[in-house]
Amino acid sequence: MIKFGSICLILFLSAKISAQNPGNNFFYAGKVNTLIGTKGKGHGVAERYLEAGYTFPGAMLPFGMVQFTPTFFNEDKGFVVNQLSGAGCDHMGNFPMLPLTGNLETSPDSMSTFKPGYHDQVTMAGFYQTKLQNGVLCAVTATKRSGFAQLSYPSAEKTATIIIGSGINATQLHEAEIRFTGNNTLEGFADGGSFCSPQIKTNYRVYFVAAFDAKPISSGTWKGKNLQKTSTQTNGENSGAYLSFDVSKQKIIHYKFAISYVSMENARQNLKAENPDWNFNRIKTASIATWNKYLSKIAVSGGSQDHITQFYTHLYHALAHPSIFSDVNGEYIGGDHQKHQSETEYYTAFSNWDTYRTQGQLLSLIAPKETGDMITSLIDFARKSGGGFPRWVMADVETGIMQGDPTSILVANAYAFGVKNFDAKEALQVMRKGAEVSETKSQEVETRPYLAQYLSKGYINASMSLEYNSADFAISQLIKQTNGDKQLVQKYLTQAQYWKNLYNPKSGWLQSKTPEGSWKKQDEDWREAGYK
Repeated sequence: MIKFGSICLILFLSAKISAQNPGNNFFYAGKVNTLIGTKGKGHGVAERYLEAGYTFPGAMLPFGMVQFTPTFFNEDKGFVVNQLSGAGCDHMGNFPMLPLTGNLETSPDSMSTFKPGYHDQVTMAGFYQTKLQNGVLCAVTATKRSGFAQLSYPSAEKTATIIIGSGINATQLHEAEIRFTGNNTLEGFADGGSFCSPQIKTNYRVYFVAAFDAKPISSGTWKGKNLQKTSTQTNGENSGAYLSFDVSKQKIIHYKFAISYVSMENARQNLKAENPDWNFNRIKTASIATWNKYLSKIAVSGGSQDHITQFYTHLYHALAHPSIFSDVNGEYIGGDHQKHQSETEYYTAFSNWDTYRTQGQLLSLIAPKETGDMITSLIDFARKSGGGFPRWVMADVETGIMQGDPTSILVANAYAFGVKNFDAKEALQVMRKGAEVSETKSQEVETRPYLAQYLSKGYINASMSLEYNSADFAISQLIKQTNGDKQLVQKYLTQAQYWKNLYNPKSGWLQSKTPEGSWKKQDEDWREAGYK
């Protein structure tokens, strides 16, 4: 446990971070309320408001590949297998599963007409339970790469139908397939659709294997509005599979799945390794125990119960990503979209512009081994994708959103906070290439757009320029702490002071200039994601 002494938190008023362990029986996972951040208007179409946290209530492990949950973006479609926590754009949400009652008489199509409702929700880290409008009690938990559901049907119900959407996610996907491999087992794959915009394609492929512990009385598939009874395979957009069960006596049905971004065989191996049987309580207990281990890295005392809940919920969210991207056999898809082998866990889901200021430092303190593996993953991604660090990675795709050179700052921060289990020399080579060689790329995304002007004139658009200044300072510090080249340190420290070139004494603000040196209007600049 980290020893902070007693540091008063402004956010939590009288709550204090403490070195004192509240006891082995302290239930950290139970202090997490996963509903925090799940509601709100969301991301407006006509306006750019962000009145939501874009979190989800379901189950995952720290840095897990699987997020088994209803989502903000397609809540009515049920429980998906993957979802980023806090990302404010439609994304992912593959293979939604929804328990229904009775027989299926019409095609679920896009699964957009269901209104399952989520009532009597029970939340904690690693476990989520809710009662749907139709009376089905859904309890879910997860391992790193698999999800597990316990579905309890009402006493009066005779028939249960469970639907799984293969050609459905939170955006618009194009390639998908699902097929029965037995009367109660399925396999499939789907692509990622897009992220934030139809123009930002996330062409990952996720492979999916699933099983039920009961034999269905009927099953089939659908595609669009066409319900295909007794069919064992379907593909394409708005497609999926269904199974109907006799629940007149046996009221509980268990459903489990695993995913892989490499292959179907790897998804099978992931399921076999992490969830080989049907012991729901064992997986639930292990998941909660894992969360207790991570959350107990920091103990707090004082304040109200609400303050304690807020603290551990925010810590829980900080441990959601980056996410494991490699399978149990070590295989993963790299930045070149090819299969590779890793000796350590390989990670994805890097929102580095959002995280370099705070989360990176926190993870360096409470999860240093994982942080080092994450940085090794970023170096590997750069090596395989063009030589530059990525900014915002989903699966094996550099989405290119946000701006600046945040990964250099993230890496330098980790080293400064004591993380040493990565190749700092190679990391520095990647940083310097992005900061010194124009048009260095990660896949199709430039590491530092307008670099030539930045180096020659000492400025570019203010928001982007200030990001580069911060990155240059970070690079100078990593050089200082590693090879100690004083001349090189001074070069980057000088560039870190380029912010002074943007100070307009007349307005009193840092302000953008044209390439010719005249001041731009104060409202004319690049902002968070590069829009004007």
